[in-house]
Parts: sequence; C-alpha cells; structure tokens
Amino acid sequence: MKNWLATMMCGGLLLAGGVAFGDDMSKEHMAKHDQMMKDCMARQDSSMGKDAAMKACNDVLKKDAMSKDKMDKEPMHK
Repeated sequence: MKNWLATMMCGGLLLAGGVAFGDDMSKEHMAKHDQMMKDCMARQDSSMGKDAAMKACNDVLKKDAMSKDKMDKEPMHK
C-alpha cells in the first residue's frame, strides 16, 4: 500500500510540473506567434481585405514553421 501511494504521489508531482512548465512554454509561443502575425498584417497591401490578409499571413507562418521543422529533422552534411 505504501509503495502504491508513493508511486501515485511521484506521478502526480511529475504531471503537475509538466503541466506548469508546458503552460509557460505555450504562452511564450503564442506571444511570439501573435507578434509575427501583427508584423505580417502590417506588411500586407491595404487593398486586400482583412480576411484575405489574415489568410495570407497564416499561410506564410505555416510555410515558415514547416520549413523550420524540415530543417530541424534533416541531418547536417559536411
């Protein structure tokens, strides 16, 4: 019984720590994403509608994220 209780307590502490750390990281990521979106929207042509500009910015951000992920996964060649 003591072993089970100790295991559950350790698991709970690890889970709580992971959630707390993960929450901080997501806030940082969202702030960066929001700033990138604002910068992109500022560069868009004024003749575009707001919805079209947001779609264009989302496409650009997705393309950048995909290329970054691809670069991270590829091994370095000498």
